[in-house]
Amino acid sequence: MGRTPLHIAAMEMDVQMCRILTDDTGVDSSTLVNLAANDGTTPLHAAILAMAPQPHMWRADFDNCAAIVTILIRKGANLAAEKDHLTPLHLAAEGGLLNIVKLLVEAGADIHAETPNAGLTPLDMAEHGRKHDIVNYLKAAIESDTCRREKNKREEASVE
Repeated sequence: MGRTPLHIAAMEMDVQMCRILTDDTGVDSSTLVNLAANDGTTPLHAAILAMAPQPHMWRADFDNCAAIVTILIRKGANLAAEKDHLTPLHLAAEGGLLNIVKLLVEAGADIHAETPNAGLTPLDMAEHGRKHDIVNYLKAAIESDTCRREKNKREEASVE
């Protein structure tokens, strides 16, 4: 299947059209927001890829991208969907999109997700691209996640 109207609206940073398409289609919105094009691109991937660093980006583009990502997350976008083995979080980290990285992590994206062959995580992508603000944010998120996991293990052990 090719790109859907939602893919195109996401790529064009058209927030209003994304709202219309996810609210008024009569189709289960989680199905619609997770339809992948032939190349594996979901609307969430499309919005993030449209924000690849370009010299002509305006502040409104970044705000629109955040609004679209928020809409897609609320409508049930699969945060683990892969395009070329990269999750939306990998793409946002690689692209230097801190606000999008934060939205994805707060929505539950897997900060430990690895690509199949090289085992690259979103943190690896940010480090490779020298995206220091994202590196710092992801390191803090990983530390917090590790602490939470250790606490859960201790609590489970005390219950047994």
